[in-house]
Amino acid sequence: MPLWRHRYTLFSGISPSGEIDAVSGATEAHRFALDPYLQSGKGNEFVLCVEINVPKDSSDDFPDPLLGQPSLLYTCLVDVDRDDPYYLFELTGHGGGDAISTGNVQYDLEMIGSAKKMKDLFLVKLEKSID
Repeated sequence: MPLWRHRYTLFSGISPSGEIDAVSGATEAHRFALDPYLQSGKGNEFVLCVEINVPKDSSDDFPDPLLGQPSLLYTCLVDVDRDDPYYLFELTGHGGGDAISTGNVQYDLEMIGSAKKMKDLFLVKLEKSID
């Protein structure tokens, strides 16, 4: 999962090989919770991402028998103030090409074949905090 891996490295400082480049952080009591962002009336929005892949799913454009087609990235924009609590993810890009080395999402989906059929849909239900 090259897209996830690059973001994890950015936040954690742990390289894909498992070596730590540097460590920095707040106190041990520092925590991050979504609860404050799930309160209505504050105009909060955020993007949820799902990256999936199936090894050995090769194609003419991605013939590597082990890696196959690249990972696919699905996203949805969550608007906390929206009345409907359900969100469908949309296919946004993939983790092939230079995404493997740079972590940049590749948006050209023309070369992706059967990998687009790996899932029917991704659905999330937002349950907001009640004040």
